[in-house]
Amino acid sequence: MFKLRIAISAIFALSCSLTAQTTTGTIQGRITDVSGSVIPDAKITILNQATGVQQVVTSSAEGNFVQPYVLPGEYTVTAEKEGFDKSVTSGVRLNVQQTVSLELALKVGNVATTVEVSASAVQLSTSTSSVSTVIQGKQILDLPLNGRNPFALANLTPGVIPSSNNSGSTPWISGGRNASSEITIDGTSVILPENNVSINQTGYTPIVDSIA
Repeated sequence: MFKLRIAISAIFALSCSLTAQTTTGTIQGRITDVSGSVIPDAKITILNQATGVQQVVTSSAEGNFVQPYVLPGEYTVTAEKEGFDKSVTSGVRLNVQQTVSLELALKVGNVATTVEVSASAVQLSTSTSSVSTVIQGKQILDLPLNGRNPFALANLTPGVIPSSNNSGSTPWISGGRNASSEITIDGTSVILPENNVSINQTGYTPIVDSIA
């Protein structure tokens, strides 16, 4: 299924960050022992529970790790280091352009021993000021949409006002002008080349059943 994202343009972004808008997120964290001392050179495996795709990183001398460009989804994060029990944290949920921070504590023991942890149902992003909203699958399926246009789901987000015309113009977002925001599907823009200065229009509207 397509991953649909409607983003505020850089001019009107709520975040102070100057990084580009993307459809991916970041999983980061710190590896320590039970006393709080950092553990360097630990192997961290980030497994997408739906696709089986793995990404592997190593903790730094300060015990930190960062894995950017992670696709939205649910993940299992495994941390292991010789001389310590293996830690497996399941149910780590990552949404579009979200940064999830984990604190993983390893117990002294044998790497053949596994300690399993379930991630909190509510995971707060404390390392970024970006503001985002995720429309869940049930809302996509249950809400009535005029013309079955999934872009109308953006109107569920506070601060979004729909465009007053039917020309494919993008909405007003958080006080910005209309026709100045970006829409991407699976990371690819569906905005047409500009036919006027700073006027954005959509070139493709997917059917509701094809998006998530």
